[in-house]
Amino acid sequence: MQSIKETLGICSGHIPVASDEELGKAAFLSLFGLDDIPSIKFFGDKIMNGPLEDAVFLQCFVDVSLGCFLCPNSNTKLSTKYMGALVNADLIKDFDWPKFIHHWLIVYIKKYLTEKRLTTTLGGCIYHLAVRCLDFVYFGPIKLPSTIPRTKVWKENLIKCFSDMFMDRDGNFGALPLKDIEDTCYRQGESYDVAISKELLSSFLGTLINNKAKECIAASFKIHMKDQDRDVCLRAQCLVRSIVEAIVSANDGSQDTLKIESSEGKQNSNDYAINFVTTEKIQTYDDNDEVEDEDQVSCNARRW
Repeated sequence: MQSIKETLGICSGHIPVASDEELGKAAFLSLFGLDDIPSIKFFGDKIMNGPLEDAVFLQCFVDVSLGCFLCPNSNTKLSTKYMGALVNADLIKDFDWPKFIHHWLIVYIKKYLTEKRLTTTLGGCIYHLAVRCLDFVYFGPIKLPSTIPRTKVWKENLIKCFSDMFMDRDGNFGALPLKDIEDTCYRQGESYDVAISKELLSSFLGTLINNKAKECIAASFKIHMKDQDRDVCLRAQCLVRSIVEAIVSANDGSQDTLKIESSEGKQNSNDYAINFVTTEKIQTYDDNDEVEDEDQVSCNARRW
């Protein structure tokens, strides 16, 4: 299931995607006022022809995603296996979709191997299989970003281009050697610096923090998370974002850019001092717990 998260970036909830299929089907059809299971195109058309309420849009989007990409099969209609999980839009995020997608894929691989004389259709998320394969192929000097999830890297026609390079003259895959997992983006302790990059910080902070501060945050994150596993890195990323947003919020909506300075020129790779400068007088405490008033207060975040 971890591989699904790494490839697709789908977070897992605590509710298993399992229910009474007939009951789930009845509730789902009633929700959309239908008498029979519609085609996947039905939900795609609803999205295209909108506008829709947020809850309905989410349900239609997940319907299409499951039927066409995450859990496809040879049928053009939705499966009753996951209909019950789509009835309540508020709960969709709480289901364990990575486990369900992984199980679906394994089931259809086994089905294909035992029934391949009767069918040429391989159900399940083929994208996931292709990406996991190509990430382990050695393409010489060609290097792709180690960004997780891999959907940020493997897009457009990239899979086809690299698949062609992996194919020999007879049309068989295996023309290039494979890499050990330690040489891939899936190695233990892989840094998540790409997930807390300056660009990402800019996307939700804009100009409230200057570029030097963003670079410092990204560099500090890389240093302190380099030996941690992915779950720890993801939680740390959320924490960093929450802290920075809280600091910005505490700035009372001021349009002044928060500045960063090194700590008396002693900043090094293991000790970053991030100084968020305000323009109003506030109270802070020094090492002796004495209250001071300052025009400019530096809040030093060290070794976080």
